[in-house]
Amino acid sequence: MSTPGPNPVAAGPPEVTGLVTAQTYAAGMSRAYDDVVSWTAQFAAALSGQGVDGAAVDAVAHDQELTQAASDAWTQASTALGRQTTVREAYGRGMCGYG
Repeated sequence: MSTPGPNPVAAGPPEVTGLVTAQTYAAGMSRAYDDVVSWTAQFAAALSGQGVDGAAVDAVAHDQELTQAASDAWTQASTALGRQTTVREAYGRGMCGYG
């Protein structure tokens, strides 16, 4: 089993200079949490392979569910930011009768 990568949250908050950087950050967080879900599954399998069961395995499974929920939330944020970017670009090009 490989060692997990860097903590996606440890670097601190990003510098958000606009919708594009915010959307990029949210998409990156979603991918990072997806990686953690995968690593958690590998960890759970390793525990089971070593005969561990009960509370430890249950806690890891619970963590995996919560981490997946976090990934899903970041995906929703990224999608919402992407929609706002599209609307802003449309206004900027005069496609909505403005600008």
